Amino acid sequence: MASKKVKFWHPTGFIRVEVGSEPVVVGRAGDIKLSGDERLSRRHGKVWYDGRAVWYEDLGSVNGSFVHGSRLSAAIRITHGTAVYLGETRLSLDESDLPPLCPPAVPGMELKSHGRSDSEGLREALAGQGTASAYVAAMYDIVERLLHADRKEFISSALRQLRHAVPGAQHLALVNWPPEPDGRFIDLGTGHPMKVSASLARYAVEQKRALLLSGHDIPPDMEAGPSMLHMSSAVYVPLVTQNEDIIGLLCADSHSDTRPLTEADFQFICAVGGLFTNALVAEQLRHLAQERHVEMERAKARKEALVNFLQIASHDLNNLMTAVTNGATLVMTLQQEEPRQRMARVILSAGRRAIDLIRAYLDVAQLEGEGGLRVMWSEVNPQRLLDEEKAVIETAMGDRLAGISIVNELDEGPWQADDRKMRQILGNLLSNAIKYSPQGGQVRIWCEPAGDGVRVHVRDHGVGIAPHDQEKVFAAFERVGDLSLAPGTGLGLWLTAALVAAHGGKIWLESVPGQGSTFSFTLPAKPPE
Repeated sequence: MASKKVKFWHPTGFIRVEVGSEPVVVGRAGDIKLSGDERLSRRHGKVWYDGRAVWYEDLGSVNGSFVHGSRLSAAIRITHGTAVYLGETRLSLDESDLPPLCPPAVPGMELKSHGRSDSEGLREALAGQGTASAYVAAMYDIVERLLHADRKEFISSALRQLRHAVPGAQHLALVNWPPEPDGRFIDLGTGHPMKVSASLARYAVEQKRALLLSGHDIPPDMEAGPSMLHMSSAVYVPLVTQNEDIIGLLCADSHSDTRPLTEADFQFICAVGGLFTNALVAEQLRHLAQERHVEMERAKARKEALVNFLQIASHDLNNLMTAVTNGATLVMTLQQEEPRQRMARVILSAGRRAIDLIRAYLDVAQLEGEGGLRVMWSEVNPQRLLDEEKAVIETAMGDRLAGISIVNELDEGPWQADDRKMRQILGNLLSNAIKYSPQGGQVRIWCEPAGDGVRVHVRDHGVGIAPHDQEKVFAAFERVGDLSLAPGTGLGLWLTAALVAAHGGKIWLESVPGQGSTFSFTLPAKPPE
């Protein structure tokens, strides 16, 4: 029966195993029992040889199996140069199965050894040469994980390698600096609170140096905290960047007098701290680059939206001014008084809408500027104000109102508000409700006391807004749902939200697709300070 040799390597040693066509289970309690790796499941995976290649498949293990930092979801063929990580155990082909090499055809030279351009052989050689070699072997694994794993996986795996290489480090943590406002330290890998000595951390940060301390050798200028009472030795390494910024602390301590942290341990932990520093700084740089890219994309989108807005604004104004021009021309040809009066009202309505549109665009420019929106406070009668806006909308929309009833249940107030801006708020919400009620129904506007102010609601029974679109309705240049129902600039609700905020209020939406929407906003009883 054909078979193939594979190798399982761990920082504590390695074994070679022959596998054949019958799959063998690998794990702490499998056909191939691998001890010393806490991350291995009892039945972690299976490996076999089909006569042409060696295959490995994960059996749904808790911690998973990885190749180049990617978790396996299917069987993988293992070739020379491929390594599968099962926890901290590495599975690869055995180099003794490589075909024999021909001796070099160079006079006076003979083939003494051969291998591959990777670090596996060096790690194995170093692992058997004492404590210092164990440090180097662990460092190789940490660097390899740094290159292929994400931040969370890298931090957890590096701390595991530290525990293997430094058995005296009974407690290890990589934590944030500065601590949280309540004094807690947070593990940078898991996000969970960690217990470390605040006194040692503060002293190491003040010194900007890594410290190796014993319980009997506390510096006279350092105040010993209660968490140090049971420490026999400790290593605290501040992660200092090239700009002298401290971005975290690597902390290790031992409570055993028989296994204190040594000078060699200290040097190794400092070296790992340097890797942590580089990894965290690189991640910060990646985040900055991503944020910069996102900002550039937003600026590009905003520029495109501005061009689109100008096109739509020009179209809207052109339609209104065309109505004014055509209406005025027609008035000059009409002889009867009633048609002349009717057309004059159309012209006045179009002119009014054009003026309101221009003012809205000016408000947009004001909102985008540094000064923000200015509010001219006065007493307004909301019921009368809404009736006037309702009349303007009915004249402008005409047939769009067929089958729609508008119910004004606002009281007479008075409210403290900017008269023109409050007209825009109510007018925008009312026209928006009408536009998105193509099948008719009722649009109801009412108010109720709310603390020291008032809460206003505009309810329609239209098409409604999908949940994933509800977050975008108040954003600039955003239009959601069926765009054919209501052409526009995508600025109405954004500007409405800004006008409400300028009054010191808040606006929100409740909607169910197919059942309509309710827009609500609050208004304080008096102008904010």
